[in-house]
Amino acid sequence: VGTVVTASQVITLTATDGAGNTETCIFNVIPSDDTKPTITCPADQNVSFDASCEYTLLDYTTIATAADNCGTATITQSPAVGTVITASQVITLTATDGAGNTETCIFNVIPSDDTKPTITCPADQNVSFDASCEYTLLDYTTIATAADNCGTATITQSPAVGTVITASQVITLTATDGNGNTETCTFSVTPADNTKPAITCPADQNVSFDTSCEYTLLDYTTMATAVDNCGTATITQSPAVGTVITASQVITLTATDGAGNTETCTFNVTPADNTKPTITCPSDQNVSFDTSCEYTLLDYTTMATAVDNCGTATVTQSPAVGTVITASQVITLTATDGNGNTETCTFNVIPADDTKPTITCPADQNVSFDTSCEYTLLDYTTMVTAADNCGTATVTQSPAVGTVITASQVITLTAKPTITCPSDQNVSFDTNCEYTLLDYTTMATAADNCGTATITQSPAVGTVITANQVVTLTATDGAGNTETCTFSVIPADNTKPTITCPSDVESCEEIITFEEPTATDNCQVLSVTQTAGIASGEAFPVGVTTNEYIVTDASGNTSICAFTVTRHPVVKVDAGVDVTINAGFFHRLVSSAAEATLFEWSPSEGLDDPFDLTTVAQPTRTTTYTLLATSDTGCSASDEITITVNEQIEVNNFMSPNSDGKNDFWEIKGNWLLDGCYVTIYNSRGVVLFESSGYNNDWDGTDHGKSLPQGVYYYTISCPDKNTQKGKITLMK
Repeated sequence: VGTVVTASQVITLTATDGAGNTETCIFNVIPSDDTKPTITCPADQNVSFDASCEYTLLDYTTIATAADNCGTATITQSPAVGTVITASQVITLTATDGAGNTETCIFNVIPSDDTKPTITCPADQNVSFDASCEYTLLDYTTIATAADNCGTATITQSPAVGTVITASQVITLTATDGNGNTETCTFSVTPADNTKPAITCPADQNVSFDTSCEYTLLDYTTMATAVDNCGTATITQSPAVGTVITASQVITLTATDGAGNTETCTFNVTPADNTKPTITCPSDQNVSFDTSCEYTLLDYTTMATAVDNCGTATVTQSPAVGTVITASQVITLTATDGNGNTETCTFNVIPADDTKPTITCPADQNVSFDTSCEYTLLDYTTMVTAADNCGTATVTQSPAVGTVITASQVITLTAKPTITCPSDQNVSFDTNCEYTLLDYTTMATAADNCGTATITQSPAVGTVITANQVVTLTATDGAGNTETCTFSVIPADNTKPTITCPSDVESCEEIITFEEPTATDNCQVLSVTQTAGIASGEAFPVGVTTNEYIVTDASGNTSICAFTVTRHPVVKVDAGVDVTINAGFFHRLVSSAAEATLFEWSPSEGLDDPFDLTTVAQPTRTTTYTLLATSDTGCSASDEITITVNEQIEVNNFMSPNSDGKNDFWEIKGNWLLDGCYVTIYNSRGVVLFESSGYNNDWDGTDHGKSLPQGVYYYTISCPDKNTQKGKITLMK
């Protein structure tokens, strides 16, 4: 009993009695294997699809465990090794022992798509800015090529379609397959300003020749309108400002933008002779009536002086030569130039009756006293003969008719009183370009044979005149006899015009504009001319320029004024070229600013000194810095520089905490990008030495304040939605 058998066994039983007698019998013990083997399958297998989105089953029998009570169990697999699957598959492993007993186990082979799709971006795109100096991003996903092992990859674009850019832009295309695997590629879209500026010329300019029959071209760039899609267009002119022309000239204005694109327009400057000639008449002509009490006009054109800016002026006369006049006559002389411009002047031809009348008295009269021994004088005027070249002579008698005489009496017969006018009066217009007639009777001399003559004046005292005026003085005696004389009152404009210049001008601009001088005159301002300096709207040199102007009125009276234009040196600033840095790094801003003494950068964040021309910038995000430079004279200019910050961290894998100020702490450049991330530092045994949410570059190589030996330590940086970053830190003492 208790003997172990492994195969059929004959059993012999023996019976023995008290006397020692025995008897035997035999039978067989035949053992059989009815116990199933045991088998343990591997865990579910998470595997990856191949490039064809398939998976070929491996031989999993080698990673199963099988046991049998009677020997070794053989393991078989279903589906068989080499079977290709495209989805999760239940694998059955069967253990079979020598007796044919079997046992099975199952597990899953779970293939997943872990293969990133492939994507090929288009080449860099060189494009043109639109009318707003912007470019709207197209859909570049259609020109990319993407492939995936397990179907079709979807392509997305960043920045998105329709994003407006104003500078070169890196475009990232991301291919995403059905299982969330992604792959990216990048290319640049570089917009350029290829659009010509637009320019509108002024209308044709009809101008007037100057006194030299020339015209000096003005600056017409200020009269043009130029626009550009990307800033301001500069306008230049050909022929240049100041060119002297003597005929019609085509002016070409060219607009040039910052990218060198140009556009032109043209217009005509057509000078014409619109300047009246000048003419100076002779003075008033005092002449004598002939025997017929008439005067025949001479040719006075030879006595006038006429000049014209564009040639010779012809002088004509009205009334014409040979016209017979019987009273004072205004003579108009007209100067006409070759272009039909005219100017007139006037003077008076004043004929006077300088011929005495003739009178013949009767013979001496022998008469008789009356009874009273007296004689009463008769009217002897009827007994005389009187004649005059200019009419009828009136005869008067002295002593008068009816006078009683007692002795011989001389009778004087007189035709008229006599009167002598003053000479022509040259006077000055008042502030209204008028003249008020004075009382000229006090300046005349009148005589009469029979008493005192009364003098009257026409036009009357106080009459306002605006041109030459013939004044007639009439002497009237007590008998009503009259005699006249005439003279001219010749008012002239002897008052200087006034001119007021603008205040002195200071500017930082090259092109300086200012108000033109204002001029007034009591009669008429003829012209305001700049005699020195530079005109408004033109380029001024650095320094002080004195502008002087002269105003001339119609009578040739002049006045001048002057002011200064000070142009300060232009500030020229260059902030430098745009750069790209990685997060946590710095860039030294080395800029230039000619003529400037004060500097200010904005924004000031991330700058070592925002008031220094040269400073260090360490921005945490892509930032455009503007440098404003100002001179002592208040001129300023600005320029920009963009520092693009790549938002990716850079880990320093070395530190030496020896208090020498270098590598005393474990530094991650761009550590501010780790907000929301979890940082862990541990040793080779996995013991955590330091951990924080975010990181302030403050681990000093200690374990909660306890100094650590030099060696290699390990870190992990875990950020949401990102792969965990792992690495080593070499700590040296």
